[in-house]
Amino acid sequence: MKPVTRCNNCNDVITSNSDLWQREEISCDGCGSTVRRRSFVHLLSEYLYGESRAICDFTPKDNIRVMAMSDDPTMADMLSDKLNYVNTHLHSPPPTLDITNIGPDDKSQYDVVISSEVFEHVPPPIQKAFDNLFQILKPGGIVIFSVPFTLEDSTLEHYPNLYDFQIVEEDGQPVLHNTTVDGEKEKFTDLIFHGAPEIGGALELRVMAKKHIIECMQKAGFVDIKFRNETCEQFGIKWHHEFSIPMTCRRP
Repeated sequence: MKPVTRCNNCNDVITSNSDLWQREEISCDGCGSTVRRRSFVHLLSEYLYGESRAICDFTPKDNIRVMAMSDDPTMADMLSDKLNYVNTHLHSPPPTLDITNIGPDDKSQYDVVISSEVFEHVPPPIQKAFDNLFQILKPGGIVIFSVPFTLEDSTLEHYPNLYDFQIVEEDGQPVLHNTTVDGEKEKFTDLIFHGAPEIGGALELRVMAKKHIIECMQKAGFVDIKFRNETCEQFGIKWHHEFSIPMTCRRP
């Protein structure tokens, strides 16, 4: 008999066919989790307990500080009940964190940082965000990280000269107006948003390359850089491709 597959986020039984699971396709009817979200619970659990557990089976660990960057609210609520965990946002609701502009009080604060689908939205230069990600971790801490990436040679920056910009509505469509550091005016249409497409949504600024992610992590100072495509069918984790899989990295 095939073992029961449970969602490690909400503990509901997953009935869909694992051969059909895609990274961003909802495959848990209970909480709407995806393979990516469940993989983050899996990796966090392995770090905390040395084994994969569902969140409901987490034992409290108040001595380990975990910070997330705009985690899914369902996952955030469950983790905050079990761990010394905080879910930050760029603007609201508080607490807020701008990974491109951290302060002295943000440095060396966390044992674990969860960053999922954030760095494709961070204004350039992207290396600054990776450097700050390293800085907010305690020595020995890890980041559990994902970003959409390709296997191409280089990252595709949609707006490489982005500096002083705003998104406004023109003729019912969002338009990006940018003034470069040299004062040149730029205008862009056909914007790509992740999630809600309204003005102020999560604008895609780049499509990263796997090779470039590794280079940025190494330049920031990270070690033990590993892409984590292991299968854990017990909790509904199975990858069918080599791109955009999560990774873990450690601050020495």
